[in-house]
Amino acid sequence: MRKLIMLIFAVFLPLLCHGERGKSATDFFKGADSYTGLSFVTDGDVSVKADCGVRFRFSDATFILAAGLPSGKISSLPEIFGCENPLDVIVPRVGLGLSFSPVFLPFSIEANAGTLGFSGALSRMKSPDFSIGSALSSPYRPSGGISSSLPTFTSSRHPLAFSLLLSSSGKSLELPSVFFGLSEQKELFLSIYKSFSLWHIPVVSLSLNGGLFRHSREYNSSWFQKQRPYPEDGYFCAEIESSLVWSFFRHWAAASAVQCPYGGFDFWFRCADSLVLDGFTLNTAFFASTPGLITASGSVPGTLLELMLNPQVSFSLCKSKVQAGLSALGELDDEKNMEMKFRFDGSIQNARFRTALSASSSLVPDSESGGVAGDFSSRIYASCKFRSFSCSSSLSLKCTESSKTFSASASVTPAHGFVKSLSSDFSLSIKNGMLSGTSVSAGMELCKKWEKISVTGKFSAKLKNTY
Repeated sequence: MRKLIMLIFAVFLPLLCHGERGKSATDFFKGADSYTGLSFVTDGDVSVKADCGVRFRFSDATFILAAGLPSGKISSLPEIFGCENPLDVIVPRVGLGLSFSPVFLPFSIEANAGTLGFSGALSRMKSPDFSIGSALSSPYRPSGGISSSLPTFTSSRHPLAFSLLLSSSGKSLELPSVFFGLSEQKELFLSIYKSFSLWHIPVVSLSLNGGLFRHSREYNSSWFQKQRPYPEDGYFCAEIESSLVWSFFRHWAAASAVQCPYGGFDFWFRCADSLVLDGFTLNTAFFASTPGLITASGSVPGTLLELMLNPQVSFSLCKSKVQAGLSALGELDDEKNMEMKFRFDGSIQNARFRTALSASSSLVPDSESGGVAGDFSSRIYASCKFRSFSCSSSLSLKCTESSKTFSASASVTPAHGFVKSLSSDFSLSIKNGMLSGTSVSAGMELCKKWEKISVTGKFSAKLKNTY
């Protein structure tokens, strides 16, 4: 599979070279970036995490080569590097991306190869239920099908993959965008996306997404299992997505059929609507699935129904913009248990100052006591901009029935100079009325830039105490 991915990608190298013949070396080379990151954590023993890499950017190409060492104790490093295959421990990050428009074709080509990350509709097929995010979030937007991205200097481990995107170049009739992806895990992804206007609807978008996903559920030796095991294999998943956009109203919907490992298909449906007026926005969302849904990633969300309401207001006050929003998300799981989640977000900002407050809570009815159990968390954030630097700080508190966690952080970002940012964090945890742990950390990010080259280093240290 690896040889097939590299062979497919090599076909596009001559096309890139053909399109760059008329460009000088100065125009062709756009810049280079290098990154080094070291993080130390001490909690009785010292652990280290490291990342490094380099990225080259050209007019129609990007190449990145990086590696990471996950957090591990320094005492175990000789064993890690002494293993038969260090790549089993070290996280490789490699990617090559090409983007060009051949004069003899009516479409543009974007090709990526390496340890790619996939997003868009693919993320939704793997995790279709809603989560309660910021109450000041924008109205839901179409994903535009499936997309891929090259790895970053600190991205998590991904298998080798190849992707190809064909989109209209404007040379002829507007064509739909077609995406194809292939990974070394023998997974296939396909997406067709088109956006257009129809009658009195300014923007209409349609996409058809699907793929073959590999996952399994291993046998567990426990006496009782909610989910039966099944072997690793390729399971089919398809989704259709549509959206309608007016100046004051937006509608989005997606429906999917997922092959069940035990036979047949499972289904889910989700939609989102937004009313956008001057100073007021109302977002609503709905999700429903068949009981026992197993997603394209093999996960079992256990969510049967979801309904979310999110009103938002914004206005001007003394040359500042004020925003406030409240999200309420109700969930019903496969066992007919209900849970309510709430989140409030508010902010005041102007050209130099911004402060924000966020608070969230979840409530679960307790059938045994007849009461309600839940947790609560809040965060206050403030930032200021000055001529020579900017600074930010935050305070957060998270409370559950048996524990409380308090944390504070601060950072300073100079406008000029070698130091890019300085940061510090502090947190303490209390469990059952007793102090259970504390942590203190400090970090520094350095960056030196020349005309087309930048070098970045990020270093941090953390001291943890567990009682």
